[in-house]
Amino acid sequence: MARDIILVPGGGGPSKQSEWARGWADQYAAEIPSVRGFAIVAGLGNWPGLALTLTTRIIPDLTPPATLCFLGGSQMGCASVPGVSALTRTVSLCSPNVTLDTEIVFYNVPATSGPQQGKSLRAMDDEAISKGNARLAELRREKRKAYDAIGAALANKVMAVELLPLEAVIDMTIAKQLCADWKVMVGGYKRRITLDKYEGGVRLYFDGDSRDDFPSNAPRSSNNPKAETDVPPFDQSTGFLFRPEANGTVTQTVGTSMAP
Repeated sequence: MARDIILVPGGGGPSKQSEWARGWADQYAAEIPSVRGFAIVAGLGNWPGLALTLTTRIIPDLTPPATLCFLGGSQMGCASVPGVSALTRTVSLCSPNVTLDTEIVFYNVPATSGPQQGKSLRAMDDEAISKGNARLAELRREKRKAYDAIGAALANKVMAVELLPLEAVIDMTIAKQLCADWKVMVGGYKRRITLDKYEGGVRLYFDGDSRDDFPSNAPRSSNNPKAETDVPPFDQSTGFLFRPEANGTVTQTVGTSMAP
């Protein structure tokens, strides 16, 4: 398989957005077929399903050092973790059923304040299971086990993960923790991206950008012919990138502040 892979949603009935995502990924891969590729992630109903697909079918075939891009998914609501995160919005990965919930991403992070100060959700789940109140605890544990399995499979194969939810923006604190847990670079955009179909093909561009009707000039907008074969411009103002360090810390190398 190629080195840089776009993961696109599949299955779950007809969807214009999914169809356009697959169409754009095909264009992206065809531009540099020796390096790029795409994979349809079909039938994802939950975290274990995603983990099984990635760890047995996709990641083992990658040519390292690979980049894995999750194209698709949307803005989602999630419960905050008391003393850890006040976030209430996050994104899904290619499927509305596979969400980067704060309770999964921050599962091992001890609370710094509140009644659970010093305890992580993992520790609280251990207590709940020991008392026979295991339903929610076991569900979280199953999701986190799949989340960790993906991170383990990325080792020595994948250099970076890119998050490309459609018409949504992931909070950078979640991306930073994802970087720490999966131990790969994690990047994405601080602006919403969207897909649309034009006569030349499908375009991936920043939501709100008007179409550039003068492609011979320097592009004034991300919505131009180049958007049919490449991701939107990535720089300090539009993107973010986190890098894991050998000592266990995380460094933000691109996008040191949120866009207004």
